Amino acid sequence: IYSTSTCKFIEIMDDWKYDVLMMLEKNLKHQVVTFFFRMIFHMTIQYPPMTKFLHYEAELIVAIGKEAFQLNQLESATDCIFGYSIGSDLTRRDLQNEAKTLKRPWSTSKSFDHSAPSGPIVMKQEVEDDALLPWNANISLSVNGTLKQESSIDKMIWSIPEMICHLSNYFRLKPGDLIMTGTPAGVDNLNIGDEVVVECGNLPPCR
Repeated sequence: IYSTSTCKFIEIMDDWKYDVLMMLEKNLKHQVVTFFFRMIFHMTIQYPPMTKFLHYEAELIVAIGKEAFQLNQLESATDCIFGYSIGSDLTRRDLQNEAKTLKRPWSTSKSFDHSAPSGPIVMKQEVEDDALLPWNANISLSVNGTLKQESSIDKMIWSIPEMICHLSNYFRLKPGDLIMTGTPAGVDNLNIGDEVVVECGNLPPCR
């Protein structure tokens, strides 16, 4: 993960597992902050309540395809990867700052409807065969065509296998879980009507 973010994971329901697009299509009614997926998929998400400071965080996403629990070998962690995606970890920053001040959990700032829009997941083998995610792949986020975040994944503090091993000692990771791997510098506010594009390497972008 990058130094500006902590690692978190989101458990995906068994009935749709890796098909994130099916889940996202259920939530197209509210027009506020807009994300585009590939060149043919368009999503509009609702600006969440109880906040005036909704922040974006571009993140590489790892999809788990095999149960992982108390791993201590990086090779075993790599075997648990199903595929990769790119998305944004949205945060109600004012609620998070309040929680920090009061020494309370961050749950309300991080967990809300549509808090983690994601692009399509590409299987690990396809990513490797087509070199879609080089070791130093660029990761970026733009808002309304203006570049806001840009870095490369080789600058992450922990490698992806290290993250999986670490998390597996706290949680039993199961097929369908998604790990959001942290965000580079440049996090800032989103406004109603903003259009966001998140990219990483040659993975399909989250638009």
